[in-house]
Amino acid sequence: MFYVGFTIFAAENLTLSTPTAMKNTSTLRCLALAAALATFAAPMAIAAPRAIEIQAPADNQTPAEQAAIAEDYYYGRNGRPQDYAECVRWATLAANRKNAQAQYRLGVCYYKGQGVTQDNGAAAAWLEKAAAQKHDEALNLLGLFYENGYGVKQNLKKAASYYKKAAKKGNTLGQYNLANCYYTGRGVKRDYGQAASWFRKAAEQGFARAQCSLGNCYEQGRGVPQSDNEAALWYKKSAEQNYARALYYLARCYEQGRGVEQSQDKALELYRRAAAAGVKEAQDRLNELSAAG
Repeated sequence: MFYVGFTIFAAENLTLSTPTAMKNTSTLRCLALAAALATFAAPMAIAAPRAIEIQAPADNQTPAEQAAIAEDYYYGRNGRPQDYAECVRWATLAANRKNAQAQYRLGVCYYKGQGVTQDNGAAAAWLEKAAAQKHDEALNLLGLFYENGYGVKQNLKKAASYYKKAAKKGNTLGQYNLANCYYTGRGVKRDYGQAASWFRKAAEQGFARAQCSLGNCYEQGRGVPQSDNEAALWYKKSAEQNYARALYYLARCYEQGRGVEQSQDKALELYRRAAAAGVKEAQDRLNELSAAG
């Protein structure tokens, strides 16, 4: 408005020296006003904000593409920052279009309170939808929900059933969790043979906890023939991934010379590593050895 006001003021104070000019006052004022408007428009054009590319869902995006964007925001990859709220926004778009991965991701976000208020009920609802489409991670996580009563009524049989469905699809955690069900008799009849078999499947996929558990089975002869050599072998595989319990069990093997050549130095090293990782039994054993001199 400064530009308009200044120009009109100048026009109104022109010194008109002829009658003809006087008669054209109205015309001059119109011309001045037009010039003022042009002057006003110019700075507005200069000040106009630069166009910003806003990432909004496009009509032609598939649910799979929307789900992929949600995963990018969840993990902070492919040039997108880690942003759980954006992950939830994109996952919701895809989940409402029945994309199983997006439904699973929403379940995880509600379970962990990432980008949304933590809500086990909502988490379970989305996991059920993904599990109905046989999404292996959703099947396993839903098993955990039923085992612990997260957002659903606790049901150990249902938990074991979901773990089995995930395990049969090759899901490592599902195999491990199902093995634990058979080992402890939670939701299924106790069966050490089945436990060892499922521990092995997960262990062969490199899962450290399963490797350690399979070592336990061999050490105790549960579900498999007792074998110190096999026990030490699987403890080693797990310990190589710094799994704390495996470090402790392998230390015992070296101390006693079971399945490996006896080595007090190696045992002490492993006990220390296990103790540093929080294994109380390892610290207790170190204290005993220290007291014994």
